[in-house]
Amino acid sequence: MSLFGALLMSVQAAPAEPVQIVLKRSDKDCAAMVDGAPIDWADLEKRAVDWALTGRGAELSGDENASYRCIGGLIFVLQKAGFSQYFDAGFTPGFRMRFYATIRLFVSAKCEITVNGGIVSFAEYDRLAAEWGRNQAEIHFQPDPKSEFECVDRTLAVLRQHNATKLGFIGNEQAAGDPAEDGQ
Repeated sequence: MSLFGALLMSVQAAPAEPVQIVLKRSDKDCAAMVDGAPIDWADLEKRAVDWALTGRGAELSGDENASYRCIGGLIFVLQKAGFSQYFDAGFTPGFRMRFYATIRLFVSAKCEITVNGGIVSFAEYDRLAAEWGRNQAEIHFQPDPKSEFECVDRTLAVLRQHNATKLGFIGNEQAAGDPAEDGQ
């Protein structure tokens, strides 16, 4: 591989910078800015879902005038969209919190792929998995115990292909069955 090819791959593999959300208090109201531009709360909620779906992180900061109500409201919006907090510098003047997206991935017995509660096509899943690998998103994978091995294997192969390696399996105990039923 040429030096240019290696540099291009390293640029493509770099995770997206976290979304920068800044809270300020303005006339007893909450004002938010995203990546330096003002945003209303309804648009913020919609965009947060998209950021979480692609595995992009978010960084929340504010000045000493940001109220706890504003901070709590924004944390709720991010958590509802699929983010988890991983760093908290506290609610002090100039506070900063970072959030990461948690992807909930499910494969049904019918081989349907569900991402964060919505069914996606295999092509869309492949596109999202590329984003997750690039953004180093945390993936919680839960195949239905009745899903075919080939479906689960194909789903995992896409994650491997895109280096989406922050993977945890949820519900493995369901596939094992009840030991009492097995005569143990």
